[in-house]
Amino acid sequence: MATINIGTLGFAKLIENTAVFAMRVYGGTEKGCLSTALNPAAAAATVAPTSTADEVETDDNSIEGKSLSIVDGIARASELTDVFEKTGDIQHSDEAVSLLQSLIDASAEDDSERHHLLFHLALTLCRRVEIQVSSGSKETLLLLHLTLSRALFLLRQAVNTSPPSLDTKIKYCAQIGHTATLWSTVLSSRWPGHQVLELLEQLKLEESVPADPGADKLTGFVSAVIMASTLSTAFGVTQNSSYREQGRDMYRNTLRSMREILPLDALIEPISTMHPFSQLGALMFIKDGVIPFIVQVMAVLMQRLVEVPLSSVVGRRAAALAMEKGFFKQGVEWLEQCLMLVWGQLNLRAPAPMEAMRVKGVQAESERRMENIVLAFLGLCIYVDVVADDGKTIPHPEQLAYFLVQEWLKIRMEVQRNPVYKDLFQPYSFSHIARAAQTNPVVMISLWGSQCNALILFDVDRNKCIRLEAVTEELATTLQSKFRGDDRGSTTAPRLSDIHKVLSVLWKVVVKPIFDEMGLNPTENADLDPPRLTWCPTGPTSFFPLHAAGLYDTREKGTKTYEYVASSYVSTLSILANANVALSSGEPEPFKGILAVSQPNMGGKVPITKTVEEVQALVDVVGKAVPLQWLNGEEATRDKVIGAMGSSTWIHLACHARQYPLNTSESAFLLDNGETLSLADISANASAEGELAFLSACQTAAGDFDVSEEGVHLAAGMLVAGYRSVIATTWSVRDQDAPVVAKEVYRRLFDGGEVKRTGAGLALHHATRLLRQSVGEEQFMRWAPFIHLGV
Repeated sequence: MATINIGTLGFAKLIENTAVFAMRVYGGTEKGCLSTALNPAAAAATVAPTSTADEVETDDNSIEGKSLSIVDGIARASELTDVFEKTGDIQHSDEAVSLLQSLIDASAEDDSERHHLLFHLALTLCRRVEIQVSSGSKETLLLLHLTLSRALFLLRQAVNTSPPSLDTKIKYCAQIGHTATLWSTVLSSRWPGHQVLELLEQLKLEESVPADPGADKLTGFVSAVIMASTLSTAFGVTQNSSYREQGRDMYRNTLRSMREILPLDALIEPISTMHPFSQLGALMFIKDGVIPFIVQVMAVLMQRLVEVPLSSVVGRRAAALAMEKGFFKQGVEWLEQCLMLVWGQLNLRAPAPMEAMRVKGVQAESERRMENIVLAFLGLCIYVDVVADDGKTIPHPEQLAYFLVQEWLKIRMEVQRNPVYKDLFQPYSFSHIARAAQTNPVVMISLWGSQCNALILFDVDRNKCIRLEAVTEELATTLQSKFRGDDRGSTTAPRLSDIHKVLSVLWKVVVKPIFDEMGLNPTENADLDPPRLTWCPTGPTSFFPLHAAGLYDTREKGTKTYEYVASSYVSTLSILANANVALSSGEPEPFKGILAVSQPNMGGKVPITKTVEEVQALVDVVGKAVPLQWLNGEEATRDKVIGAMGSSTWIHLACHARQYPLNTSESAFLLDNGETLSLADISANASAEGELAFLSACQTAAGDFDVSEEGVHLAAGMLVAGYRSVIATTWSVRDQDAPVVAKEVYRRLFDGGEVKRTGAGLALHHATRLLRQSVGEEQFMRWAPFIHLGV
């Protein structure tokens, strides 16, 4: 197997052999195996459907020939809904619903055409909600909830009673997906607080009632999503923090639920039983088909529904499966695809792939077909989750999932035949990702369940993947909670005893095993520059303070991270690889200068008077070596800051900040007069040659770990926005410490009269060393918050 070149298998050849791949993974015969899998009873039939188009045509003819009254009833209901949309008279919608319900009541349970009525009644109910929300609701939020609940119940019944036609199953599953995502629109509309709380009480009541498959109410994943979204909305209208905490808990439950119902295992696990050559082909199909589909398209849609970066969950699970089978390079590629999507969703410099299709003008028909497949996939996940225990599920849902991915691939290939779109949906190769280690070694940590892998990139051409046996998600969650403190809403540093334990464990089970594998030794002279090492922790490990790991109950040399390396961080390897490629592509642009912003006193905020001293230290160090523009207090208006950013290579922000982990593009630095400078503003206006961003604002590298699976915070967002190097803080720092660190950083960057354009990581390492020597290494809360990200 080692002699086979994966790259020579060819993407086109894999597409030609997808039917053979389906047989090997799921069994059945090449012709008609998909429909047979959907309905085992069809295996005994004398006629096996061979074309979904033929199936639909036969199905439609049966309606026209046998049940014209059904066709007439559906047509009449559609007309009534159209009138409702035009006039706003809800009585027409009531009449349409009553008409379809009467036809359902008159039909027999085993009527072969009953599923059409169930589907069209659900469709009518969804249109009722959409029209109400878009035109100003005549009904309460609770009534709209009950309407959507009923629609989903009807759709589930329609799937259960429909024939084994693939097109029919896809059509019905797509409507389930659409109905579920409609909830995000409903809850994002403005509702009076009492209506939100009324809905919340109803949802809690439904939770307390034993599950009843025959009841018109929601279960499983959809129920968790709706509850989480409603709790968040309730917090928004009441500012009651208990609702926010309950919502966070529900989001975590939702995340766990999605881990179970995403059909990655069903698509990947059978690979282990294949011949080695077939394994490679199957993995290539997963890499080029399944992962891009779920990650680049599916996760975007799920994000609207769930409001957490599910793409990172997909990537970590896929990476763990691939690495477990020895394909660690493929695992890294998959994980990077997912991590890049997390940041692509921030809508900073580049649109998400589906948005890119709109921007580039891809035909609307291709977009419609793609979206329909994506909705069907989401609907399938929801369907399997909510009816798993009533004995009526699709026998082999992974078969339909495979078919949906296959169809999406066909559409993608059609789009990519146009040279303009040839790079659409294309992931980075491992050879490109490895450029992250072009200037210094990089360590990526990926954790899933009890499997923790550390990929060590020694340089561009040399790498190794090792297993960190002692690290599990349970341990990571425990360490994270101790490091952040017991109060999730706290903005203060954790207790000294807790952080001491965390740093000790991280040293023993993460950092020291990696250093041993790398053959690193502690530096002899702390005044000299140590080797640089960039950490790329992902998922539950994203907030580990690896730069400060060590044993602090001993003076023994070689027991702390900073004795071996100068640590930096990065949110994805691809961001660092892209920066390194850009730096090596030619001579850097001339240094334009520095923009400094300070806000010592802001109404309603704790004064940070030392910000003036901090920027003055910068002014004293720089002198007249480079242009420097300082905007202080009232001078730092949003327009002035934005205007100065484009002409500045570096930016120093000494002010308060706010973070929105669920919408990072709106995370912002606070300016005077209530104005803000958001990441979206920075991305749109920063200099194309932006290099260093020094964020001397509280907790700029602290995300909301309760709902975020990755290090989604302002500092990492600055890298995405275009800055190659960022200095930030992981929690609040003392006002008197920031000027000390800033002065030493800039002194080293301007030492000798020459600007060190890529020396921020080493400069911060020495600056925190001086602060540590001054206050004592046991004062973690004072020196450990300062971190460096990027090149």
